[in-house]
Amino acid sequence: MPGFASCCRCRTSGWVRPWRHWSEPARSVARRQAGNVSAKRKRAPFRVPYIDSRNGTVLLLLPPDESSNTNRGTNMPGVNFDRVRADVSMEQVLQLLGFSPARCRGDQWYGHCPLPGCPLTPRPCFSVNVTMARYYCHRCHRHGHQLELWAAATGLSLHPAAIDLCAALGREVPWIQRW
Repeated sequence: MPGFASCCRCRTSGWVRPWRHWSEPARSVARRQAGNVSAKRKRAPFRVPYIDSRNGTVLLLLPPDESSNTNRGTNMPGVNFDRVRADVSMEQVLQLLGFSPARCRGDQWYGHCPLPGCPLTPRPCFSVNVTMARYYCHRCHRHGHQLELWAAATGLSLHPAAIDLCAALGREVPWIQRW
């Protein structure tokens, strides 16, 4: 039977490809380029719409050039998320969201899910442990700590949600000035 362990000198009882075929790159992957063709094509810069909050005008901005290091140091400073979580309690976030527990068993509170997009059910599906500062919705399966709850409720990512939460509570944002 040709091809059955005859293409290789090892004594196996199964179908074996010759070793020289395994060590060579696949023809579809390793394409050769001729002449002055570059593997990386430069794309034209795209414009990003930006709405100026002072007068409401729409500006079109070019993205910063990635090859130059002129944009170093101009990035937005980081937020100390551990300090935000330590300063803001779960009860404060639930109060901002208008959550009222249907029943309480010690530190475990149950009620309807305050997150948008979660369907309203006759039975409470939202569970919060206020001492551990953790929540879980049994309907939409979202879970996390108080900062993630605020981010899910407002539809923001974690960094803007931390800034928004501190502003909603009238607190100063704990910035990280140096990494």
